Amino acid sequence: MNEPEKPKKGWGWLQWGFIIVVSLIGISLIVPTIGFTASMANQTASANNARQIIMALKIWASENNGVFPDAKLPSPVSSNQVLRRLIQNEILEDERIFGATNSPFAPDGNI
Repeated sequence: MNEPEKPKKGWGWLQWGFIIVVSLIGISLIVPTIGFTASMANQTASANNARQIIMALKIWASENNGVFPDAKLPSPVSSNQVLRRLIQNEILEDERIFGATNSPFAPDGNI
């Protein structure tokens, strides 16, 4: 007599195809998010550095009767002269705070 066929074990091509398509769609949604997250992290770090520079200037002003560092220089030519005074007076530790990820400026520690 004819015996009924036993069901196949494992998945067929349709099930595997579905899993591959769903996986590819998931990956295509995740990859741009990772790049966006990294970009936002860099922007946040740069914004935090700017806030710290502002706080350093406010600390200087509070210690010098409300006068900012540029007022004590005879004729400041650039912001580097002003910010160098913050480092010399130990309000800031070093120049790393002035660098950003996408900036062409790379802090070298030479003040």
